[in-house]
Amino acid sequence: MYKLIGWLGLMSVLINATGVAWSATILEGVYHPKRLSDGTIDPKDFASLPENTWVRIAGSSYGALQNEVVGSFNEASGKAYGWNQLNVGVAGNIPNAVNGWTGGLWDEKRQRIVLMNPGGHTNGIVNGAWAWDVLHGEWRIIRPPSDPAQPRWSDAYRKTHSTTNYPSDDLPDEIKAIGHPFTDILPDGTPTARHQYFGEFHDTTRDRYCSSRVSLWCLDLTTLEYDLNTYKADGVPFWPDVPQIVIYDEINDQIRGLLMWRDGEYYDWRTADPVTGATQKIGAMVSEVFGGRGGTLERIPGTSQVLALSGTERYDCERYSVYDLRTGEYEIRNQLVNGCLSYDWRNELPGIAYVPQWGKWLRRMTRLIDGERCGWYLFDHETGKQTKINFDPNPTCVPFIGRKLRYSQPLGALVVLAGSDLKHEAVWMMRVGESPPAAVAAPAAVRLDLQKQIDASESVVVQPGNYAGTVRLVAPRDVDFAGVVISGATGNGYVEAAGGPHKVRNLTVTQPARSAVWTMHTPRVTVEGLQASNQQFGVISSNDGGELTIHDSTIRDGKGGEYGRTHNVYAGEIDRLNVRRLQSLGHHNAGHLLKSRAAESLIDDSVLDGLESHHSRILDFPCGGKISISDSKMRQSPKSDNNDLIAIGVESCRRNVFKASILTLENTTWIATRPNARFLSAKHPVEIVCKGTNRFDGVASPCPGS
Repeated sequence: MYKLIGWLGLMSVLINATGVAWSATILEGVYHPKRLSDGTIDPKDFASLPENTWVRIAGSSYGALQNEVVGSFNEASGKAYGWNQLNVGVAGNIPNAVNGWTGGLWDEKRQRIVLMNPGGHTNGIVNGAWAWDVLHGEWRIIRPPSDPAQPRWSDAYRKTHSTTNYPSDDLPDEIKAIGHPFTDILPDGTPTARHQYFGEFHDTTRDRYCSSRVSLWCLDLTTLEYDLNTYKADGVPFWPDVPQIVIYDEINDQIRGLLMWRDGEYYDWRTADPVTGATQKIGAMVSEVFGGRGGTLERIPGTSQVLALSGTERYDCERYSVYDLRTGEYEIRNQLVNGCLSYDWRNELPGIAYVPQWGKWLRRMTRLIDGERCGWYLFDHETGKQTKINFDPNPTCVPFIGRKLRYSQPLGALVVLAGSDLKHEAVWMMRVGESPPAAVAAPAAVRLDLQKQIDASESVVVQPGNYAGTVRLVAPRDVDFAGVVISGATGNGYVEAAGGPHKVRNLTVTQPARSAVWTMHTPRVTVEGLQASNQQFGVISSNDGGELTIHDSTIRDGKGGEYGRTHNVYAGEIDRLNVRRLQSLGHHNAGHLLKSRAAESLIDDSVLDGLESHHSRILDFPCGGKISISDSKMRQSPKSDNNDLIAIGVESCRRNVFKASILTLENTTWIATRPNARFLSAKHPVEIVCKGTNRFDGVASPCPGS
């Protein structure tokens, strides 16, 4: 019995029953475990960790795993195919591949979280098998990936572009006979990488790690050779790119779960023979319970039952059912009580693990209807009650948790593989306490009549209060949102503006969403008094012409979204962008503070400051055009992704292409904080017109006499 008595520096200290102290070393949130002579983590050391607190395990980063895998290839392979790089999108990038719709599988006997052939898209060459060994606290390479520099097919291998398939059009003729128009078997006889979803399982009868994605194939853990079978439903190959959610039923020696296939019902609850792949439809449970995106099948510990839990597009909240493997009976239960979750691509792999000390399931969700970006929930499958809990925000919240969240009985620990960047993409562990964290206080009452108010009149002053969801403007509207709190955007933004013209006034949003204001197919939109933070886009327009005006507004701390693809302000290929008295302050995902593809862009009396954020350029004008910047202050963050302050014509443009641009600068201050900063990058001629007094700090002036 150990008792936590306090913190001494960077070590948690406990006193056992005989008065002997034991401490766990935690340096800056990273746990450095003590190990026994066999290399396993010392249980006494782990037991001295504080309860219900996530710690990152030293040496567990995906980058460390990548370095081990790189060492198994020759130098030419590494240099030619990017194995020595850790950039997102580089072929052979393990961190990105692991997060790419890979649910993983749990080996209870060996206490391993196993990842096989993860990835797809640009990470198609990462087709090995490796695992996080929970008891030893280290990565284990079970089978290295195919060497990307093999002759004859290496170029095509590198260019693997499908989520699941190797492009056989690029293969030699004698290899095309292997399989489908897009084959899932490489010329060396190994399966391609793919988005595994929940299609992986441990065949405990034969001790094999298996995948049901595209075809049934298994890795024999004795021989480390692949056993490849064509997985068919009634003689028809399975559809190559759909989420599959399965478990292995050792009671009946069957694969059971959601198996989607090409010519038939879109969702199908089936069994499959783990040796032949022969399938049989067993009921309509999936069509009633599953739907939309996301879903989970998990064995209920100590029983012969399976929990099927998923959000659907047919219901306002999640539904769940329980299936008995011994009797074949299933019960569709009521939808969950409280804690409704929003299912989109971010929640396709919801993490869930049963915690015996609490008698409940712990769930990790990325997108929530209540407006939060991340959340921990406790779920009771007996009552259907779900409760949001106050929990350490670590590990960093990202999509695609899947079966990479597990409970380890020997250590009494929760383990998760998670992260959002190379620093945090690692393994986290938590010593489970006897009681779960406290529940989150109930939120303020949410009104549901916001859209109804807006639809009622052309000019609307919204009644103050708390609202949830997305507002859609179609017929011309002038809407004042003063005193309104909106959370939980369900569409492209809190306000979606089409048709019009429209005026959006005094909107304040702080809960993360795709955008604050999203405009499309509209001749004119004016945004006034916007206060937006934590959005992927502050204001974004489509490419349909028209005019966008933003004034007397603040957009700050943009974040989220695909790396470098979201911006505080983004104007598509419209006719004119007008910006006056705007503060655009910081963007944390390599996006621009303002990006415009408009034919004319006017920025006046504004402050665009990167602060200390990881933004890209201050200003980006892919199409060029007529650009005017006056009476404004522009400051680059020292952490910015590019050393140029402005780019004109550097990125692609479809319609508003101007081979010569005019950039007018008037009474504007430019502050560069990066070494070797450059004022402008341009791919076509730019005429710079300087008026009044322009100041340039840390960067050469483009204006004579400045």
